[in-house]
Amino acid sequence: MITKEEILQLKHTTFEEADPWNPSNTLKGYLIKEQGRFYGTLILTHINGMQCKEQIVLSAPKMYYPYDKLGRFLFDKVDAIAYEKYDGTCIIGYAYEHRGKIFKTYKTRLTPFTHTGDMYDFIGLWKEMLKEYPQIPSHITMDRTIIFELFGIKNKHLILYDVPLDAVHLFAIDRKTNKILMPPDISDLPLPIIRYRIKSSNDFVSYYKKMQGEIESLNTTTEEGIIGSEGTMIYIEDEELGYKHYKCKPASVLLEHCKPGLNKKSISATVYNAYENFNDADINYEIVKELLLEEFSDREIEWKRPMVLKCIDTVKLDIQLSNGIIKEYDKLGIKLSDDKVTVMRYMADKFGRQKSKYIFTILKALL
Repeated sequence: MITKEEILQLKHTTFEEADPWNPSNTLKGYLIKEQGRFYGTLILTHINGMQCKEQIVLSAPKMYYPYDKLGRFLFDKVDAIAYEKYDGTCIIGYAYEHRGKIFKTYKTRLTPFTHTGDMYDFIGLWKEMLKEYPQIPSHITMDRTIIFELFGIKNKHLILYDVPLDAVHLFAIDRKTNKILMPPDISDLPLPIIRYRIKSSNDFVSYYKKMQGEIESLNTTTEEGIIGSEGTMIYIEDEELGYKHYKCKPASVLLEHCKPGLNKKSISATVYNAYENFNDADINYEIVKELLLEEFSDREIEWKRPMVLKCIDTVKLDIQLSNGIIKEYDKLGIKLSDDKVTVMRYMADKFGRQKSKYIFTILKALL
């Protein structure tokens, strides 16, 4: 069993925040900010100003590629399951105890709780999912933390989905053993699609490249993003951790996310990540730099400072555009399916005809 002292050897910050899902409670403790198995983990030390029994809440460790920086694969034979990878926001449902009562709440990877901002209202978005899937809270216990991915047009990232908003249960974490519980075994929760079953009799490297090629054939790249799939999540059983997970992305997505060095796409992806984990008003160069330092050197980031600042402005405008399209459509009160010509003319007048294809993609998803 991992201890508080062991975890606090990692890079961390302190926090003290009111729980928006349980407004009478204010929690205080530590938040782990070092990448790895305990990335985003909470250690609760006080509730409502009172010292409490230490409660460790593991977050969702980031996924890595199954090869090193030189492109050398970590294994060549393995049994694994590859699920659809969704491009959205990681939402963690967890429970904590205070005075004999169990409270259930939600966080993003690097926050104690979900938050509401001018750009993204993650509390409001997640309430939509709890209305759609009211059974979710019943699966959150003191013994099990539940991990979801929140995705769709209302939570825009690189992939342009054809749904307004949805969520899938990715995996759970056993709080007694700290093991990842996979594959998903909760039949009444929305689950990711199984895309491939990899056998140890297969050559893993060849099979991995086959997956990339097949997924790539389904993708269409547009100016505003990619229509299709972000790739797969590969889960491999591990005696110590329960499961290890790796990611497989097709060429079109890798081109956007993984160009060598610090580039516009990698910076933009980090800015979107910042909106998930910080308040809108706090998003600035220093915040984005803090996240970029997880993968790039201080020198690289400072050298590209003008690009970082430009990407911050560009992502902000992109979020405002997609949010604005949704709000104007709701305000118009005419369904696209009832009068496409009137709707598209109205939206083009508001946002420009050069954005018509993007507008149509968003409105089609809202149907």
